[in-house]
Amino acid sequence: MGSADSRALVVLFAFESFLGATLLFGLEPMVGRMLLPTYGGAYYVWTTALTFFSGALFVGYLYAHLLARRLGRLHLLVLAAALLFMPIVVPAATSEGAPLTSLLFALTRGVLVPFVALSTTAVVMQLWWSRLALDPASTHRLYAASNAGSMVALVAYVLFVDRVSGLMRQREIFTLLYALYLALAALLAWLSHRRPAASHVVENQPEASPARDTSPARGRVLSWLALSACPSALLLAVTNVLVFEVGSAPFVWVLPLALYLLSFVVAFSGRPLPRAVDRLWPFLAAIGVFAALRGGGGGEELSLVLHLVVLFVLAVVAHTELYRRRGPAEELTRFYLVVALGGWAGGALVALVAPSELASLAEYPLAIAGLVLTFAVLKRRALRSISRATLAITLVFGFALMLASTMRRADDEGEQVLERSRSPYGLYRVTSIELDGVRYRQLMSGRIVHGREREGAAHPEPLAYYHRTGPLGDVARAHLSARRVGVVGLGVGATAATFSSAERIVFYEIDPEVLRLAREYFHFISDDPRLEFRIGDARRVLTRESAEGAEPFDLLVVDAFTGDAVPTHLLTEEALRLYMSRLGPGGVLMIHASNLYYDLASVIASTARSAGLAAAYRVHAGPLAPGQTPSRYFALAAQPETLDSLDALGWRRTHRGDGISDVEPFTDDHADTFGAFLRAL
Repeated sequence: MGSADSRALVVLFAFESFLGATLLFGLEPMVGRMLLPTYGGAYYVWTTALTFFSGALFVGYLYAHLLARRLGRLHLLVLAAALLFMPIVVPAATSEGAPLTSLLFALTRGVLVPFVALSTTAVVMQLWWSRLALDPASTHRLYAASNAGSMVALVAYVLFVDRVSGLMRQREIFTLLYALYLALAALLAWLSHRRPAASHVVENQPEASPARDTSPARGRVLSWLALSACPSALLLAVTNVLVFEVGSAPFVWVLPLALYLLSFVVAFSGRPLPRAVDRLWPFLAAIGVFAALRGGGGGEELSLVLHLVVLFVLAVVAHTELYRRRGPAEELTRFYLVVALGGWAGGALVALVAPSELASLAEYPLAIAGLVLTFAVLKRRALRSISRATLAITLVFGFALMLASTMRRADDEGEQVLERSRSPYGLYRVTSIELDGVRYRQLMSGRIVHGREREGAAHPEPLAYYHRTGPLGDVARAHLSARRVGVVGLGVGATAATFSSAERIVFYEIDPEVLRLAREYFHFISDDPRLEFRIGDARRVLTRESAEGAEPFDLLVVDAFTGDAVPTHLLTEEALRLYMSRLGPGGVLMIHASNLYYDLASVIASTARSAGLAAAYRVHAGPLAPGQTPSRYFALAAQPETLDSLDALGWRRTHRGDGISDVEPFTDDHADTFGAFLRAL
């Protein structure tokens, strides 16, 4: 075969590896978007999905290890079977609580076969390429090309695909590209199987790459497991930090995942680590441990960048060592199988074990410590004394800081921590803090205050966003006839005091832990016979109530967007129509739009106009009494005259061209969360 033909084949195999990886990792954020309308935006939804994908990747590599070499061209039947599941559809949630089993079952039904089929690409292409015995050194570089395609898919999805097209169009394009992938796979299968396999040539020829590991097989396999599990755990740990701080959206999911995949590209290129990185990464690990523990689950913007840098550098270091220890060519499929197993195990520990066992984001420093310990064991003989000291210092100080953070009951600003709590839906702390000489108790998540109460007060007064002189107080005064009030999002229950004239208030709260904290540490909802609590995702509960003909509300307040994890599915046009269906004639829908990271005002105004609703808004930035915070609220109604009573209180009507309503509305099919994030910068 001539050199030109050889180069053409290299291009074809590389393109197929690239395309397969692009489809594989483009599928992940697309499926994540599909989950939002019915499963919600809680961080566990994405981390559980990511763990499912890691497990499915292991299944694909297991198939490749056991069957791909034997099946040969019959592998095309597996690829063709995936077409039966396209366009991709993920079954909707069947229970209001959306338990993990329901989510995993839905992913298995809708995504498992296509994902497993695509996950075999990297290994199968290398097996088929090895049959040609043209360029042994290119075999592992196909894996680097595959990871490059994965990274490109993730970045393109965030910056372009998800911003310009809805889910329906995305699924159609995915199906067409998969058909192209299948056709090219058929061509490569024919080309690589025209003659007997020559893989023995590959196995007997040396590669121009760093020296391979020659340690015993069992020790080598254990090193593969550790060096793949620790970076995977670190990936999900850093993802949790970002989701808690910025919110659950595709562009947040993709950032750490893209850097994680880029580390494979760098490591599997065959180049050694730069001397500076090789010597300084333990210090960066120590800085990462300190930043993780000091942040307490959140952090300033520079801290978030630091977390991403720590993830990338440590993943590159681990994966470079993993590549060096990959073993002989005949262990190709076993190597990728063990790497996939380690990746799944590391992710499962963070996604499935950490939420129930840890009250903070301690999996982040634990993942770093695990990686440092792995290197301390694997390189115990080769390490120089200064490196050994660095590793020891990192471990000792890391665990010392972790212990200090666990035992710490106050921070540098005089905030006394009464309790730290974690659930699949959030990371909380109840604190006591002094502001302007007054002591307050508040419910926090990261830097977000979800409610505040003055300590020692005879009667709890609504503070923070819910005070009586703010927009919410305006609506309470303007609609004194509102007897039935619904509230989506409990917080500490302060809205119960704001609407003191209501005869019945129904709270919809997805997280039972929030209800427990509100009852145990605050006094807004204690011994109040007017109150009812519905646990579960508000959209699903309201949908069921609407279908059952439940008694309508006079006023419905949606207060689910002040936090860092914005539930996008509660902001779409379909959601607004659902809310209006639960209101009686003349009913008003209130939406709390205060948020640190997203321009929700434009989204609400444009989506309300698209739904045919009248809208008014008020921004209250001052004057503020002690304990109060600035806030922004929207009031929506089916008829414009319903909002007339708010005009005299300083509320402004929205209209086309007003500067806040000229963006694309959110729908279940298309919601540009990245654009809302950029507008808020």
